[in-house]
Amino acid sequence: MFKLSIYTPNGIFIEKEVNEVIVPSLKGPLSISSGYTNIIEVCEDAGVIKIIDEKGASFAAIFNSIVKVIEGHCIITASDINSGIEVDLDRAIRAKDKALNSLQENLSAEDIKMAKVKLAKAISRISAKNLTNGKDA
Repeated sequence: MFKLSIYTPNGIFIEKEVNEVIVPSLKGPLSISSGYTNIIEVCEDAGVIKIIDEKGASFAAIFNSIVKVIEGHCIITASDINSGIEVDLDRAIRAKDKALNSLQENLSAEDIKMAKVKLAKAISRISAKNLTNGKDA
C-alpha cells in the first residue's frame, strides 16, 4: 500500500492508503502501485481514475490533472474531480447531448473547442458513474 493524495482548488478530495491507482495519462492508462518509481506525468484533459484499496475499486471523473509519485507518495492535482457515486447520471447525459447538438451548429473555432471540452467532461462523468454501478464505461 502507498499514500494517495488528490487535491483540487476546492481542497482535498482524498488522502488515504491505497493498493493501486490507475490514471488516464496522455500515454494511456498508467497503473501506479507500491514501489513505483518517482515520476511526473500529465494526464488527459478529462478521464476516469480508478482507485483500489482494501474495500475494492472506486471511480471518479477527473479533469486537467498532473500525477506525481515522490518516494512512495502519489500526489494528484486536478482542476476538478467528481466521485462516480456523486455523479448525477441524468444531468451528465443531458450535458453530453447538449454538447453533441452544439457541435452540429455553425460555431466559431473557440466555441467548437468549448463544446468538445464539455463533451469530454460529460462522457467522463457518465463513464465514472457507470463503472461505479458495475456497468461498462
